[in-house]
Amino acid sequence: MGLNMRSYLASCRRLAGLRSHIAGGSLVVLLFAGGCGDDGDGVPVSGTVMFNGEPLSDGNVTFVNDANVPVAMGFIKSGHYALEQSVSHSGIPPGKYRVYIDSWIEEPGQQLPGGGISEGITRLPGKYRSVDKSGFTAEVTESGGVFDFSMEGEPDAPPRRKRK
Repeated sequence: MGLNMRSYLASCRRLAGLRSHIAGGSLVVLLFAGGCGDDGDGVPVSGTVMFNGEPLSDGNVTFVNDANVPVAMGFIKSGHYALEQSVSHSGIPPGKYRVYIDSWIEEPGQQLPGGGISEGITRLPGKYRSVDKSGFTAEVTESGGVFDFSMEGEPDAPPRRKRK
């Protein structure tokens, strides 16, 4: 799953930094809002993400703080994610977070064959892509944590394509 330019720019507007690295053979990306949390190191957070009883193939998990600022985002790969590094911390700061998850078959803003721009085709019901509706929370302690998320339902219907 690659980030398209529109998604990337939206993430950059919400967050101050981006760092990616390869850890144990899986790509881990963590976005961290500059100035959030304390000046100390963060703690490791990881977990699994299931959809209708199966591991979610790819997507991302975003942790949002009480100020409604996305603090960390990690890529999901074969149902697993890890938040391990950021620009200013070596993990995520302990605290209470709301969490949302997204996963796209075709990302919004993606260039389509033959021209046009995709409105996006998701793998998930819309409620899981909203921090206000997902119902997911995580209370990260001083020792970090493992947070597993399970989702059920039918994906949102794909948008209708306009014919030329």
